[in-house]
Amino acid sequence: MKIIGLCVGLLIGFGACQSHRDTVVGIRAEGIPVPEKVVLSISDSTYEIFPDSLGIVRFVLPPGIKGSYASCRWGKLLIPLYLEQGKNLAITLGNERTPVFEGQGAKENEYLNSELFRQVSLNNELEEDRFIGEVKVLEQKLSAYLKEKHLDAAFTDTESKRLHYWVCTLWLQYITPYHRPSDSFYEQLEKAVQEDTALMELPEYRKAWKGLVEVMAMKDLWTRDPYEIVGKQLAYLDERIEDPALSGYLTDEIIVTYIRKYGIAEAGELLPLYRAKVREASKVKALEKLCSKWARIAPGQLSPDFACPDLSGKVVRLSDLKGKYVYIDVWATWCGPCCAEIPHLQKLEQKFATRNIAFVSISCDRNKEAWKKMIGEKQLGGIQLNGGENSDFMKAYMIRGIPRFILLDREGKILDADMSSPSDPRTAGVLEALEGM
Repeated sequence: MKIIGLCVGLLIGFGACQSHRDTVVGIRAEGIPVPEKVVLSISDSTYEIFPDSLGIVRFVLPPGIKGSYASCRWGKLLIPLYLEQGKNLAITLGNERTPVFEGQGAKENEYLNSELFRQVSLNNELEEDRFIGEVKVLEQKLSAYLKEKHLDAAFTDTESKRLHYWVCTLWLQYITPYHRPSDSFYEQLEKAVQEDTALMELPEYRKAWKGLVEVMAMKDLWTRDPYEIVGKQLAYLDERIEDPALSGYLTDEIIVTYIRKYGIAEAGELLPLYRAKVREASKVKALEKLCSKWARIAPGQLSPDFACPDLSGKVVRLSDLKGKYVYIDVWATWCGPCCAEIPHLQKLEQKFATRNIAFVSISCDRNKEAWKKMIGEKQLGGIQLNGGENSDFMKAYMIRGIPRFILLDREGKILDADMSSPSDPRTAGVLEALEGM
C-alpha cells in the first residue's frame, strides 16, 4: 500500500497546483468535528492529508484514474466515492448523514451515498429456498434503483456488476461452519460468481471470489487444521480459476493470511506454489519481508527485548531475567479471553513458585489506571509490566490478537513464540519437563 502526501489548499479554486490531467477532490466540514487527518483510498494507494484551520482538505490526484471506486475516511465517517480522471469533485460534510456533492461526477457519488445502501441486509435465519429468493429480490431492487437514476452509461455498466458481487458477498454469509446448506445452494452460488478479468479492480468482485474459495474448500472438509484448509483452498483455485490475475491475487491472499497468523514452520510447500502463481514483484517482496520477520522469532533465536515499566515505574528488561525460564503473557484488562486466563495463570504461578521460571505479564493497556486497578483487585502475581498498545516487543512478535503466550529459555532464546495458554493442560507438562527447572 502506497501512502502519498499531497497538496493542501482551499476547496474553491481547483486550479492551484494542478495540471489539466489531475483530479481534485475537495472536502470541507460544516458543524461537525474535524479529524487529525483525512484518508483517501483508491485501489492499492492511500493518500493522507491534514485538514487546514478551516476544516478543509484538497486532494490533488495524479493521472491514471480511469473510473475508480474509492473511499474517504473522515473520522468515523466512511464515504464511498467514484472518481474519474479530470473530473473534479467538491464534498461538503454536515450534520446530515449524507454528504453534499458538487462538480462533475456529483450524481454518481450522490447515488453511492444513498440511504438505501445503509439499509441493505439479508436474513440468514430464513430457510434455504426463501433466502435464495430474498437474494434475487434484493439484486432486482438494487438494479431497478440504479436504472432509475439515469447515470453515466459507463458507470452504470460497471456499477451493475459491482452490485451483483456485493449481493454475492451477502449471500456467502449464509454459510457458516455450523450451517452448511444443500449441494444445490453451493451450485447456485458458484454460477453467480464467475471470472471477469475486467472486474479485478472491484473490491466486491475480489471479496466474493475470496469468500467463495473459502466456503467451497470447507464444503466437505471436517477439520480445523489451518494447513489442511489452505491446501483445499489452493486446490480449488487450480481446479476452478483460469485467469492468472485472479489466481495470483487469491493465492497471495490465502498464503499470506496463513503465514501472517501461523508463521513459516509448516509453510515450506506453500512458498514454491506462491512463487509460481504470484508475479507482482511488490507482493513477492512483501511476503519475503514477512517470512524474515517470522524467521527472527523461530525457536532458538534470541528473543526481541522488552523494556517496560512495572507498577512502581521501574523499567524491567528481558535481560534482567537471564538465567531463568520466562513465560510471557501479553494481555489487556479489556480483553475477555485474557481475563478468563488469569485464574489459570495464577495456578501455574503457584505450582512453579519455587522453580527457576519467571512469569511476566505485559499489558497493552493504554489506560494505566485501569491496569493498576485490575492488578490490585485480582491480586495478580508474577512480574506485571505495561507495554502500551504499540510496543516494539509486540511488533517484533507480530502480535495482532491477544492473549498471546511466549516461552523463552534461560538464555533469553525462544522456545515457543506461540506457546499454549495457562488453561491448556499441556502447558504445565511442558514447563515441568524443562531442564534445570
